[in-house]
Amino acid sequence: MNGRIVPHWRSRDMPYRCTASGREVPLALAKEEPQLRWTRRTQAPRATLGKRSRNSNVLFGTRHSSRAEDNTPVPVPEWVPAWRDGYVPALALPAGSRTGVWLPRRSMSEHERQIGDLLPTTHSLEWNGDRKCWTFASQHFLSVARKLLRRNQRIVLGREYNPKEKCNGACRHARLFECTCSCRAKYHGGGQWMSGWKRLDEFGTRYRGAAWHWMVFTPDV
Repeated sequence: MNGRIVPHWRSRDMPYRCTASGREVPLALAKEEPQLRWTRRTQAPRATLGKRSRNSNVLFGTRHSSRAEDNTPVPVPEWVPAWRDGYVPALALPAGSRTGVWLPRRSMSEHERQIGDLLPTTHSLEWNGDRKCWTFASQHFLSVARKLLRRNQRIVLGREYNPKEKCNGACRHARLFECTCSCRAKYHGGGQWMSGWKRLDEFGTRYRGAAWHWMVFTPDV
């Protein structure tokens, strides 16, 4: 970052990607033979990067003869709730923050490709190392949800909300989809943001001390 080398560590699902930023090893390094992988020291929780060679821009590390795509599914983030003892594609809309998204049984590269296809531009797509998921600008929440529902029979949508915030006319007559009041978006804008969707279930969770409301949808055909 800004010309500085910061410590990285390897995870099973992201051998060529920083687990904090989600960024990959630079393309120039990724194409070299043999390939670079970050290493984990035996007795330390994190491994620092080796020194640069004076005659090369390549970072020293454990090298492999070829780069095979890691098809290990991205683990379920702790904020994603199970539904009927299983998992479905999930979207989470925190209050005042970027929307998180997670797909079951998809690898890191599959996540990046498929979610990127749902967005008008991939510039909005970022990896959140704290929440262990991809995120995008929340202005695209509704369009991504609609496209995701067209590709899947069921999805689960979550919103952070404030149980003490009373629902009022501003909420019930709103035109956009942002809602944090106690109606849990069910009456927000007359529910028009859910147009074309059939609600199968709803339930609440708590995540990091905040109240969340989840609704499971299927296309209303």
